Amino acid sequence: MNKYKIKYQENQKIKSKTIRTSSLENEDLPNNIIKIEELKQPNYKNLQHLSKANEEQIIELFIQLSIMLESNILLPDAIKILLKSIKNRFLQNILKDMNSALENGRAVYKALEKYEKDLDLIIIPFFKIFEQNGNIKSVITALSTLLKIKMKNKRDLKTSLRYPILVVVTFIFAMGLIFSFVIPKFENIFLQYQMQLPMATIMLLKLKNFFINYSLHTFVLLVLFYFFVKYLIHKYERLMFLKDEFLIKYLPIFGKLSKNYELYNFFVALDILLKSKYEFHLCMENASLLIKNKYLLARMSSINKYLKNGKSIAYAFESTDLFDELVISLIRSGEVGNSIDISIQRLQVMYEKEFDKRVKNLTSVIEPLFFILISSLILWIMLAIFTPIWNMSEMLNI
Repeated sequence: MNKYKIKYQENQKIKSKTIRTSSLENEDLPNNIIKIEELKQPNYKNLQHLSKANEEQIIELFIQLSIMLESNILLPDAIKILLKSIKNRFLQNILKDMNSALENGRAVYKALEKYEKDLDLIIIPFFKIFEQNGNIKSVITALSTLLKIKMKNKRDLKTSLRYPILVVVTFIFAMGLIFSFVIPKFENIFLQYQMQLPMATIMLLKLKNFFINYSLHTFVLLVLFYFFVKYLIHKYERLMFLKDEFLIKYLPIFGKLSKNYELYNFFVALDILLKSKYEFHLCMENASLLIKNKYLLARMSSINKYLKNGKSIAYAFESTDLFDELVISLIRSGEVGNSIDISIQRLQVMYEKEFDKRVKNLTSVIEPLFFILISSLILWIMLAIFTPIWNMSEMLNI
């Protein structure tokens, strides 16, 4: 059905009315019509297609592209097939720009640069590699493999953190209910009998008063402080570097997990690129793009500087102060035996196992930690409430 706005004259006045109909001819229209205007209705389906794709949809796009290329379908034909099957307008625009670049003899990565903020950091550099060696099949295969592993790692990390976050949110909600509805009833009893309260009860009542009177103000201040710090970090690179350095060097548990996660992604990318027979320094440059931590990135970027100055690979890695003796020994033996690709593959497997181990350790540490914390708080609340009641019952018995 279409929607129309009709302006007409009646009793020397201009009036208007809106009707919905599939055909104006079947409607009883007013006399003295001045103007009929068809109102455009929002097409929510199209709006959905215009919305940007999420990270998983973008990764899935390049995985499908890789599958087609492995089936010996040419890149332009693969793009045209995907254009027919994909409904998301944002992904269609990416494919159209890639196809246009191929038809006009332009570099594909140049066409993708307009989507740089939305694409994974590693995608555009991989297409730059394609421009250098011309083997699009191996490049897209390596890219899709890397994106799948990276997505799996991120999913595993989110899964490990989901439980503790859920526990914290549930606990805060439960505490809010207790402070708002339970403790005030007991507080009235204590005030009515003018009892001398133990320190635990006094602290609990003060905490309750603070929660009721200032919790909203505190929450707003924390949110404002968070966005202010985030703004400063994004504006000043030095602050971002210091934040990332603090995370890696001084934050227990999470710092080591973050470091292991970043280096695991790095060695996965390095292993894939070396298997594709690219030069080592080129592999290093592109694999480093996966490292988001500025402190780690600065350390890893120094490796290529040492390599350009004629230093050995083992010396360059050792100079970062990020790796233990086992890692350096593997790299040294691979360099001496001209089998650095095998050493990197072993390191990738080693960091994968270490990452899985740290994720499991995080869950195993957080669960009892939160259990002890929550049990202690519940015990404190119970003692703070019931100790005065027990004292009162003893006084009544006397």
